[in-house]
Amino acid sequence: MPKWSIRRILKVVQLDCVEDLEVNCTWNLATLGRFVLHLGRMGNLPRLPLWHIHLLPHTAPKQEAHCITQLTAQFPNLPYL
Repeated sequence: MPKWSIRRILKVVQLDCVEDLEVNCTWNLATLGRFVLHLGRMGNLPRLPLWHIHLLPHTAPKQEAHCITQLTAQFPNLPYL
């Protein structure tokens, strides 16, 4: 599914009502980082399986750390996770 299509869906769905989400596509860590703000609005999410998240070989350590920090910073917004 194209990323623009996912963005359109995320704009329409009431994210605080999402109770089931599975990311099962080949994404790199930076792409996942673009969607973490949406993730933080899914306050009723009880689990979050992430599959096939890749780190590109040319990713700078600072960029990797930034993406991971963005992702983990959303965990306090997910009390049921």
